[in-house]
Amino acid sequence: MRIPARLTQAERDVKPRRRAISKSETLKELVAEMQRHGVTEYLVDRSGKHHKLRFEFGGRQIMVVYPATPSDHRGVLNAVASLRGAMGVKRVVTKSQRPARPANHRKPPCADPVLRPVPLGEPVIFTNPWAPLAILRERLRG
Repeated sequence: MRIPARLTQAERDVKPRRRAISKSETLKELVAEMQRHGVTEYLVDRSGKHHKLRFEFGGRQIMVVYPATPSDHRGVLNAVASLRGAMGVKRVVTKSQRPARPANHRKPPCADPVLRPVPLGEPVIFTNPWAPLAILRERLRG
């Protein structure tokens, strides 16, 4: 099968495209996360390649640095995760967002195998290559 060097216009139209994430979307998500935890006053320093978000939480001054332009779809998620880490809070997930687990999602632990010492005797030379396995099978059964 020959692979075309370039996609035709019809193929490009069918190919799914990811939505670009804007700078303001990252800030919106960070502010929404702060508001969930009761922070209403904050300062944004937009100088340089990384923006700085400064606010007070739990009696501490906190500064979170996030990229001015997110690199990919995880950029916003990473920025929110670093904000949570700086604040010292865990992710809030309601039960409706979390997928339900079946009641028997964990397998029962396996029974510990019983280890018995194998008696050592005189070395035996077998002509049948399966003979040692047959002896081992008999020892394990009995």
